[in-house]
Amino acid sequence: MFLYTTMHYTTQGIVLHFMKYRDTSIIAKIITKALGNQTYIIPGVRTKRPKYTSAFFQPLTRLEMVVHHRKQRHMQRLSELQCSTPNTSIFTDRKKGALAIFLTELLARVIQEEEKNEHLFDFLWTSITELNTETTYSEFFYASFMLQLSRYLGFDISKPQYMSKLITHAKNDLSTQKEICKRVEFLYRGDQEKYLQTSHTIRRAISGMLIRFYQYHIETLRTMKSLEILRAISRT
Repeated sequence: MFLYTTMHYTTQGIVLHFMKYRDTSIIAKIITKALGNQTYIIPGVRTKRPKYTSAFFQPLTRLEMVVHHRKQRHMQRLSELQCSTPNTSIFTDRKKGALAIFLTELLARVIQEEEKNEHLFDFLWTSITELNTETTYSEFFYASFMLQLSRYLGFDISKPQYMSKLITHAKNDLSTQKEICKRVEFLYRGDQEKYLQTSHTIRRAISGMLIRFYQYHIETLRTMKSLEILRAISRT
């Protein structure tokens, strides 16, 4: 018989989603910096005077947390919680809100393991901060995000062997593929101005190519419910 000691951690967290649990509680899926992808049960959220309201657990909310953690336990518990910086812009801007839905589904499907990955976490934290503070929304954000995220998923698109495979997912003639390759470089360099000077047709081709490339490597992405939301964003 093995006994697992409950440990206490102070960590940052990023909410992916939550669901109702029993009469008054919720279960939240949260990516933490110290413990990786974890599931937490939070009692009393759906009462008249909750300690923490459901607003704390909206998609991509950044949290400062003190948690109880026991190995081999499926659901962990929170001790203390506060919102780091409210995602005011994400919640009030229609396009950013739609993008948040897509990003949370994407992350929920590609980040499954519980092992911590501080570099990945820092990238996500910084990206959400940028999305929240960005004054003008553009499709540059999610295309750049997907490119950068691939570095942490085992198929870094910047590497030649993956870049060549990426281009094959463009489904265009050779001249168009060369143009796409050039514009992908703008994404990697973070050159938003030059990227957005590209024709809308090319940008849509890049978006579709990225999605198909991710689906090729991660089978569960083929049934993403929020893909239509992303396509609608790309058309506006």
